[in-house]
Amino acid sequence: ESAIWYRETADNFMVISGSATGLVISGNIAHVDTQDGMLIKDDLKLYFGTGKEAHIQYDEDGQDQLYISGSQNGIVLYAPAVSASIEKGFAIYNSVEGGTAQLQLIADQGDDAADTATITQANNGTFTIATPGHTTLDSGADIYLDVGAIGNAEVVFIQKAGTTHGGLYLGASNEIGFLDKDE
Repeated sequence: ESAIWYRETADNFMVISGSATGLVISGNIAHVDTQDGMLIKDDLKLYFGTGKEAHIQYDEDGQDQLYISGSQNGIVLYAPAVSASIEKGFAIYNSVEGGTAQLQLIADQGDDAADTATITQANNGTFTIATPGHTTLDSGADIYLDVGAIGNAEVVFIQKAGTTHGGLYLGASNEIGFLDKDE
């Protein structure tokens, strides 16, 4: 059975009680127009998709975190601008054992290879920044950034064995030069 009633004596709620299998609200569009917003209680999920492919949930009993769980193909945030104010940092997490965390920076429409740069952290400790020109910073080797005074500041790339492959220097006129591996 199902019913609609006004519960005046307990909490002044309008109650719509569906059947044991659920409640369907249909039409071209459903409006929720309340002064105080809409409440989904702790640890309950708001599902998306007929097969419940994605959901949003506030995990009160666990980590006290809001989870936005996308479909198998991921989540797309599409807007003229997306910003985040994050007090405790931002993490990209791949929950698959052996998986790689990846952040892609895509310019204009992302319609050609030159539009995309990728930052990855592999499970073997390799951190890579790759651009269309295949510019890669790979932490497989120790990398030191030693910025000294003008005239002798340099960025030196050193392998674990200690061999200098080359470096950059900052000149007195703020020009940047490349030190040959023999200098």
